[in-house]
Amino acid sequence: MSYYDKEIGEVITSLKTTKEGLSEEEVLKRREEYGYNEILTGKKRSLFSILIGQFRDFLVILLVVAMVISIVLGLTGSEEGGLTDAIIIGAILFINAGIGTYLEAKSEKSLEALMELSAPTATVRRNNKDHEVPARELVPGDIIILETGDKIPADARLMSSINLKVDEAPLTGESVPVSKIDSILKKEDIPVNDQKNMAFTGTVVTYGRGEGVVTTIGMDTEIGKIADMIQTIEEEETPLTKRINQLGKWIGILVILVCVVVFIAGFIREGVAGIQGSFLQAVSLAVAAVPEGLPIIVTIALTLGVTRMAAKYAIIRKLPAVETLGCTTVICSDKTGTLTLNEMSVRKIFTNDDVIDVTGQGYDPIGRFFIQNVELDPAHNAPLTMTLKIGTLCNDASLSENIKEKGVKHWEMIGDPTEGALVVSAGKAALWKTELENENPRVGEIPFDSKRKRMSTIHSAPNNERFAYVKGALEGILEISSHIQIGQEIRPITEDDKVRYHAMNEELTSDALRVLAMAYKKLLPEISEYTMEKIESNLILTGLQAMIDPPRKEVSDALEECRQAGIKIAMITGDHKLTAVAVAKELGLMRQYSGALTGSDLNEIESEKLQKMAGYVDVYARVSPEQKTKILDAYKSRINVVAMTGDGVNDAPALRKADVGVAMGITGTDVAKEASDVTLADDNFASIVNAVEEGRVIYENIKKFIFYTLSSNVGEILVVFIAIMFAIGSIGGKNVVPLVAIHILVVNLVTDGLPGTALVFDPPTKGVMQKPPRDPEESILTKHDLINITVVGVTITIVTLAAFVIGLNLASPMGIIGDTQKTYFAQTFAFLTLSISQFFNVFLCREKEKSILHGPSINRMLVISVALSIGFLVAIIYIPGVGGIFHTYPIGLLEWGIIILLSSSLLFVMEGFKALWRYIKNPKRKKLEYYVKRIENIMERYRE
Repeated sequence: MSYYDKEIGEVITSLKTTKEGLSEEEVLKRREEYGYNEILTGKKRSLFSILIGQFRDFLVILLVVAMVISIVLGLTGSEEGGLTDAIIIGAILFINAGIGTYLEAKSEKSLEALMELSAPTATVRRNNKDHEVPARELVPGDIIILETGDKIPADARLMSSINLKVDEAPLTGESVPVSKIDSILKKEDIPVNDQKNMAFTGTVVTYGRGEGVVTTIGMDTEIGKIADMIQTIEEEETPLTKRINQLGKWIGILVILVCVVVFIAGFIREGVAGIQGSFLQAVSLAVAAVPEGLPIIVTIALTLGVTRMAAKYAIIRKLPAVETLGCTTVICSDKTGTLTLNEMSVRKIFTNDDVIDVTGQGYDPIGRFFIQNVELDPAHNAPLTMTLKIGTLCNDASLSENIKEKGVKHWEMIGDPTEGALVVSAGKAALWKTELENENPRVGEIPFDSKRKRMSTIHSAPNNERFAYVKGALEGILEISSHIQIGQEIRPITEDDKVRYHAMNEELTSDALRVLAMAYKKLLPEISEYTMEKIESNLILTGLQAMIDPPRKEVSDALEECRQAGIKIAMITGDHKLTAVAVAKELGLMRQYSGALTGSDLNEIESEKLQKMAGYVDVYARVSPEQKTKILDAYKSRINVVAMTGDGVNDAPALRKADVGVAMGITGTDVAKEASDVTLADDNFASIVNAVEEGRVIYENIKKFIFYTLSSNVGEILVVFIAIMFAIGSIGGKNVVPLVAIHILVVNLVTDGLPGTALVFDPPTKGVMQKPPRDPEESILTKHDLINITVVGVTITIVTLAAFVIGLNLASPMGIIGDTQKTYFAQTFAFLTLSISQFFNVFLCREKEKSILHGPSINRMLVISVALSIGFLVAIIYIPGVGGIFHTYPIGLLEWGIIILLSSSLLFVMEGFKALWRYIKNPKRKKLEYYVKRIENIMERYRE
């Protein structure tokens, strides 16, 4: 039920109360019926349940199974290194789970922050007596008293409003305090932003006083509805989580298939007597095949992204958001403070029959004045000087200069943003408020009210003179002005003057500028009382000042970068459509074919229709929290990954529902921050774009690691699989394998692990923001990747087996004595060839299509990690007494030459494969083939 569209008498009657308030007995009855005035929260998840939830991913389950098997094999002595494997896998799992639990527990606090908005106490009238009670004890029908500084305790219909202004920014995002009224609003379906005769829970009285009758409490208030929306929104899996889970399932299926084949083959070959050995071989192969480093490397990559993004003012609260930003296809951005500065600036002044352009941005009082591109000195223009002087003296805002970090000066505004803009415009003309107030101290004032739409201040001046300075809406100023200042002349105002001022006022407001008129008069000595009748009459009109919250300078470039990256931008704001469209056009956000919708439009549009329209709408104005989620659903229904920005409590549900919720760090409420995935430390749209770029880089690096790990694992598995299946080597009549468990462990931890980890530090490739976003439904490995992995894996397998065979054949000619030493020698050949092949692979996989000569810039971490891995390999081969532990044998330069030659074959194979791929994809080749075909057709017709 709505109350803004009813007379206050009807509201009081419908709530069965009176202006004297409820009786205590009636309060108790209503509390039984309605409950307490508080925000209810659902059952909180315990830390233990959050921890258990970290082990639900398929790949994690696969690793748990591998860990258990390794423990069993290690305890029974069936496999060398089994317990070591289990410890490593367990450490990876629990580090991963610990990070996930910490981040998820932090994200549960949005409702707690929402509850903090509730007022602790309220002044209430009961039995015709005013007294203070706990706010949670209010009931519908209570009469509440509102004073400056009060936090409003419940939603209420205002009974009286005396210059009442309320800061509704936490609820609606409005940057300017809202002037409240107590009269009826006769329109239907008025959004919360425009319900000026209502007061809402959690907002703050900044000026004046009033009384209201409580209409709703607790979960029925506007804040309560938002709390309910937050609780009912289910968080979805991120694109990366979905892809990793999918990859884990495929790995699990392939591992199981390979193990079954190995077991069956062993059983056929060895019979019942070898069933235990066949089983152990199959299980060992399974443990080797599982990429145990994948979860922790993904976490490291995302954590690195957190650090990099923090340096670019994007504070990540939920780890997966790092990657999700990288596949964002739509950014729904707030206007105020994100696309704009949230610092009102005077853009134009109309005085002396001239339109004056004012340069500068924000609250920095540096700027110049131009008439038709010709610079003007304000000191030589009396009407302009007076217009600026009135604006800064008839003003309660103040401008101060602070020194920030590194000695950078920063100007801060205290007070209403509109008044702040007037102080700054005067400062640009060297008319400083503090100096003017010292020369012209204020001795009286008539405050602004919504009926007069103006404010007046009285100032003393040298020579015992006094002046009244007045600012306000043009209509309110014209009706009390009798003269106008043109140059040095002050003359009676004419109808032509009024028509001209009205026309200019309409022109400026049509450009979404907020316009204030300035006037003054010299007071007669006999005036002793500062009343409206004596002060606000026979004024001299000097001019208009028009201001707007200007767009940030860097946003236009960021928007263009988004277009090149294939990302759609939509502005969603609580501001008026005219203002929103003007800012969008200035930024270049709106194009000729795009449109704008208001909250009222959205109410009339069906969800299915909005889904079709959303691609052509760039601006949404006067939007409610429910409508924000409706817009989100429209974009997400088209398989988009949507990032949503917001700062108010009203933004929390949309921030929670978006694929990436982005809260404002400066102007954002705690509720918005807690509901978000990312917080912008500088409230700047350009920082989102930087974060998107970083997200793309992180995802590409994760893909590089996955490609590297899987291609290397395929090589390992095939080597072991072929050796088991076909018994390719024997010494002294016994079958020997190229690799044993300790070799695979070293490869996974050192030659795979260190360089693989370093891949996440890879610098970005050129043109990362010139590519369209990847399809969120796309597999983490494309067909091209799978072909690549197969080619690498098969090549590594061939050279490793070749090295093993060469080692077997060279052992005796090299004078190596003893079957064990010969086995170690051959296995060293295979082990080193596999390891060094992977070093070549790690550099090759940095670029899927380009040659290694034209790949990304140098990755120092990768170079260092490969050097450390090589050092480790040299150590376990040549340090006395270590060879027996690692099944290695010291080799000479000739052997090293053979191994490096075999390993480097991967380089030539993959460079050839890349060249072939580039040829197939080359559009020039396709064009050439087209013309060749046409020529052949022409020749064929000619022969006919």
